[in-house]
Amino acid sequence: MVIIPTPAKPPRIINFLKPYVLKMHFTSKFVSAQVIHSPIATVASSASSQEKALRPSIDSTGDVAAAAKIGKIPAERLLLKGIPAVEVHLKREQKYHGKVKAVIDSMREASVKLLWELLNLLAEFVLRLVIFVRSNLHLRKIERECMNFLCRRLLISISSL
Repeated sequence: MVIIPTPAKPPRIINFLKPYVLKMHFTSKFVSAQVIHSPIATVASSASSQEKALRPSIDSTGDVAAAAKIGKIPAERLLLKGIPAVEVHLKREQKYHGKVKAVIDSMREASVKLLWELLNLLAEFVLRLVIFVRSNLHLRKIERECMNFLCRRLLISISSL
């Protein structure tokens, strides 16, 4: 009797599409942000208003200004490690407003690319493709038009990384 071992499960592709995830936690007193490398579950960068080195530079540790300063610190640490882009993970109750907006905008100002911007670009490309197919254009023209659009937009996005 020959026993055939079951094949190893391939890693989920979603882990490689967004390997670095920004997670934020807010209380009434403190703000913290960390970037996690999701395939291996390690912290790539983090900052908190509880850090002793940061307390003298922050007036209040729980307001929007503190959140903006806390967002800039992991962004600078990521760029030192050579990580140009992160995916933003918002909890169900978090909205892009107030402290959340301050952290994300300060990371963007520190030139860390956010992957939801690239995903919006991909969604726009798919929408254009659907419009072209529905308008019954010749297939070569669709191909050429889509490739021109995609190459232009992705080259602009990649060159800014």
